[in-house]
Amino acid sequence: MLRTKNDLTKEALTKKIGARLGEPVSPGQILRWEKGENLPEVDSLMALAAEFGLSLEELVVGEEAFEQRVVNLVISRVEPRISRIEKHVGLSWPASP
Repeated sequence: MLRTKNDLTKEALTKKIGARLGEPVSPGQILRWEKGENLPEVDSLMALAAEFGLSLEELVVGEEAFEQRVVNLVISRVEPRISRIEKHVGLSWPASP
């Protein structure tokens, strides 16, 4: 999906990943990864993540799932603080219209 979203052919991606790894990658390897027939090695995953500007976690679990995990983490850390502030100043959050 990332390859096609970025308008890359398998051949173009093999050159980019191969350059990052310092060793050749074949279009067949890319095809097997895309079909789920084979999994990339960790160094290949890191090269793919770097190529697409993603963290390794974003690449592995997906951007949306990663973003949701970040949102949930932020909310879990912010809500208790908001509750303490509400009690201190006598407000409620979210504010009622």
